[in-house]
Amino acid sequence: MYSDPPSVIDAVHKGHAVGHERDGLVAVRTALEAGGNVNQRDESGWTPLMHAALECRGEITKLLLDHSADVNVRAHNGKGGFVHG
Repeated sequence: MYSDPPSVIDAVHKGHAVGHERDGLVAVRTALEAGGNVNQRDESGWTPLMHAALECRGEITKLLLDHSADVNVRAHNGKGGFVHG
């Protein structure tokens, strides 16, 4: 039976709460290893990299970049992940 790859965005959010940063890192690594899309988009066009940067998750951001996350992607509103404008 075919199943969808895991959501890398959901994995990023697992490390959102203070004290759970390591959980997020493990979840993102696991999602990527299972075929999750490093450049997945949510309904607003945000990628895992944008979410990790917004949440100040440096280790997750580095992991995503190491997996070739696209730094040039813009959300549907035209905003980039690192610079507003």
